[in-house]
Amino acid sequence: MIVCCAYCSMARERAALESLSSCEGVVALVPIKIKKEKRQGQWQVVKKHLLPGYMFLYGSSEDQLLDAARKARIRILRYTDETWELQGKDLEFALWIYENNGAAELSKVVRCGDTIKITEGPLADLQGCVTHIDLRRQLMKVKLDINDFYIWLSFDWAEPLPGYTEAE
Repeated sequence: MIVCCAYCSMARERAALESLSSCEGVVALVPIKIKKEKRQGQWQVVKKHLLPGYMFLYGSSEDQLLDAARKARIRILRYTDETWELQGKDLEFALWIYENNGAAELSKVVRCGDTIKITEGPLADLQGCVTHIDLRRQLMKVKLDINDFYIWLSFDWAEPLPGYTEAE
C-alpha cells in the first residue's frame, strides 16, 4: 500500500472526499476525533477534525494517488527531498488512522506527568506523556511518542500506564 498526506482548504474537505470516493482503488480519510463538549449545560459527544485541512490517501499505485489528487484538486505534501510517499513514523500514524477508520474515540482521568496508553480509536496503543489537563472541558494534552506530536484527548480515550510518571 502506498500512502500520502494531502492538504486542501478546510472548507473543501467534504467536496474533496466526495471527488475521491469515485476514484477506483483509492481510499481517502480525514482523521477525526470524538470528544465530549459541554453544550447548553449538557455533555455531548461530538466529532471534530483531528488535523483540519489534511487527509490521508491510500492506494496500490503512485499513478492512482496522483490522478486522484489532481481530480480532487488537492495538494499532496512533500518531504524536503521532494518525495511524497509517507515514511517512518508518519507512515505508522497514517496506517494507524486507516486501521481505525479515521476516528480517534473517547479515557480515564490521569495527572500531568503520567505516561498514558491510548485505548480507543485510531491512536490506540500509542503512548505519550500528559502535559496539561483542562478539567472544565475534560481534556488532556498529550505529547505522543511519535515525532513529539501533541494532541488534546478526552479523558475517556486513554489509561495511565501503571506506576510510571515522567517525574520518576
